[in-house]
Amino acid sequence: MKKIAFAALTALGLSAASTQASTITIDYQVSGNPFGSDNFYMPVRVDSDGYDGTVHAGQFAMTNDTLGDFIAFCFELSQTLRDGRSYDYAPTVLSESVRDNVDRLFSSAYELVTDGLTAAGFQVALWEVVEDTSTGFDLASGSFSARDVRSSSGSVVNTAQGFLDGLSGAPMGLYEIDYLVSSRSQDLITAQPVPTPVPLPAGGLLLISGFAGIAGLKRLKKRAA
Repeated sequence: MKKIAFAALTALGLSAASTQASTITIDYQVSGNPFGSDNFYMPVRVDSDGYDGTVHAGQFAMTNDTLGDFIAFCFELSQTLRDGRSYDYAPTVLSESVRDNVDRLFSSAYELVTDGLTAAGFQVALWEVVEDTSTGFDLASGSFSARDVRSSSGSVVNTAQGFLDGLSGAPMGLYEIDYLVSSRSQDLITAQPVPTPVPLPAGGLLLISGFAGIAGLKRLKKRAA
């Protein structure tokens, strides 16, 4: 499942600016399970200013009556994710430099999220980008660090570090990213791919050529007069 939030905004005639002052209620797609039917998560030990201990890192499967089903990730660890809480759209809740690195992470790594290991790695990388900008995104040190919990499914930390190591030359602008904040639940990040420009059909190109030709004839007539 790759459906991510705010894809419904265009269809509804809404925009980021119109949602900025709005409040929406967000629920779990599956009652009692924030990770939904895919269960894309793995345990990892984290040490941060917001929380110190073992957490389930991964992608949340959320829903809203207007937006429908979508995927989200947490960007703060000081609260617990709760079902049925109100959220506000907050486009500038993080600094510009942090938002740029979040953009790079989504643009370079989100398409690689295909299972619990990669979802957990992406979430840990996101926490590092948001919480620790002073150590060159090193998960072994700084104000945010992470350690694997024993698992046969692979290393969450190595996966996350691989995503982080690719940020320096990563592209930007491939996703439209939205920030949702709540006083009673974990703050969330969600994104949707930036639409690819649709090429004009052959008939449209011929129409443009026709207009150009008409304009050229008008210029020639003016010169002849």
